[in-house]
Amino acid sequence: MKSKSERRKREEKEYKRICREIDQEAIESGDTRCFFCGVKVKNADHHHLHGRGEHYLYKWWIVRAHRTCHRSYHDQPVASLPWFDDFLKRLKQKSILLFEREIWKLEK
Repeated sequence: MKSKSERRKREEKEYKRICREIDQEAIESGDTRCFFCGVKVKNADHHHLHGRGEHYLYKWWIVRAHRTCHRSYHDQPVASLPWFDDFLKRLKQKSILLFEREIWKLEK
């Protein structure tokens, strides 16, 4: 039986591989935009739209982002972010459920 730390290391290695794959696909497709602000990003952070829980290694839920946009999303009131409305549009295209969750958080 593998220990929790061994499993975590294996998952982290797989996560890094997936992120490299996402970055390579973005370069190949020419779509290197930040999911938050929509502006081209060269050295991307990776954000888990669905959180790190059970969806941690699902490529569909991992998006590219500027570090500043990524940190702003987590650390600042989102309604005050200049790109938030455009982010919501992109999120709605990706998942209506996550879009509705963001709207619900705003209305709290």
